[in-house]
Amino acid sequence: MKKFLAILLAMMLAMVSVAALAEGETTTVPDIGKEIGNPAIGTDPITFIITKTYEKVGNDSAVNPADVLKFEVSEGSFENAGTTAPSPIPAPTIADVTVNAGTDIAEIKVSLPAYTVPGVYSYQIKETDTNVAGITYMSDTLYLVVTVINGETAGSYKIGGIAVHKGSATGTKIDDFVNTYGAGTLEISKTVAGNQGDTAKVWNFTVTLTAPEGDTVNAPITVKTDSNFTSFKEGETAVPATGIAANWTGTKTFALQLKHGQKITLENIPAGVTYSVSETEANQDGYTTTVGSETGTVAAKVDSTVDYTNTKNIVIDTGISVDTLPYMMIMALALLGAALLVVRRRKEQF
Repeated sequence: MKKFLAILLAMMLAMVSVAALAEGETTTVPDIGKEIGNPAIGTDPITFIITKTYEKVGNDSAVNPADVLKFEVSEGSFENAGTTAPSPIPAPTIADVTVNAGTDIAEIKVSLPAYTVPGVYSYQIKETDTNVAGITYMSDTLYLVVTVINGETAGSYKIGGIAVHKGSATGTKIDDFVNTYGAGTLEISKTVAGNQGDTAKVWNFTVTLTAPEGDTVNAPITVKTDSNFTSFKEGETAVPATGIAANWTGTKTFALQLKHGQKITLENIPAGVTYSVSETEANQDGYTTTVGSETGTVAAKVDSTVDYTNTKNIVIDTGISVDTLPYMMIMALALLGAALLVVRRRKEQF
């Protein structure tokens, strides 16, 4: 009896699931490569979900940028020997999906059309590169295969199965895909050295960030919490604690001030953004400036550094050449010894 009740409950749950799909409810297909049931096609579209995951390649502070997901769906093809294909062939639709910054997973809803002819319908789906800096978009074409079969009554039809293949019509069946977001960091530091180096002096720098051509930086570039700088401004406005706001193209220029021992670290810079740093007072006022490369391109999970050292030394004038001082000390000791010897002999004579 218990076994019978369990079977009956399972059948009821299955019927509820199929009915919901037939009414146009959105459902996530656990295994999109398998049959999802045979819902009758009604006036409302049947939809299913493909999941998109953002994989971060960067340090722990990396935050996925905002994005708008767009897809192109081909006109499609039809197969059923001896059956006249519908004209035009009905095609699914995929609405644009807005993804907020920091989102790791997005759901792509695919809406199927009303089918009136049984057969196998095939479509190609390609993701549009929306030119968000740091994002590597899916390059593979997805192949959507929808099998339509006859329903229980004449003139009715069912979805016999839905499958999504990656790369080719016979490729691996998937229910999700991954886009990669790559980000790196940039550290700028200042060191003053030498016996005349002024460790209280404020040094001025110009920092330039440039987005890849045609791309938008939709990720917030943050300032690492252990940064200790004198000031960091864009124009006349100090960059807020939240960092450099997202949604910009082209070039951004900043004025940075550092003292000896200070540094600033910019985090979550999208891969492909280029940087340039220059010091206003380099090699002036008797200082010698040394620095590694002042320009570069940010790479995923790479910590770029621009370390400036300004050194200033002078020769200290003591009146005595330090080169002859050891010899003069030897001579002085020798004279002192001779004087002591003379004094001793005179005492012995008396």
